[in-house]
Amino acid sequence: MEKWQVFDVSWGWIEKLKDDQREAKAEIAVLVITAFPKKVNNFAYINGIWVTNYTLAICLAVSLRMNLIQVASAPATFASAYPKSTCASPTR
Repeated sequence: MEKWQVFDVSWGWIEKLKDDQREAKAEIAVLVITAFPKKVNNFAYINGIWVTNYTLAICLAVSLRMNLIQVASAPATFASAYPKSTCASPTR
């Protein structure tokens, strides 16, 4: 239990995960914990890191994955909806 008390005080786990996220060039990082910081119940977005409990970890992962898929497919959707010829400036 002591390590989670340190988490509340220093946010060391958040910073460690942010470093790992940068090194891995990951878009999203999730920290699954058993003891939450004050004022957090089930999950939160803290300093660029998702923090959740074991019960909601899979639900959060599925939601984040669906969001990544939508974002990744957005440029293709935009390109097909607005072909280059319609976006180009008119010729004189």
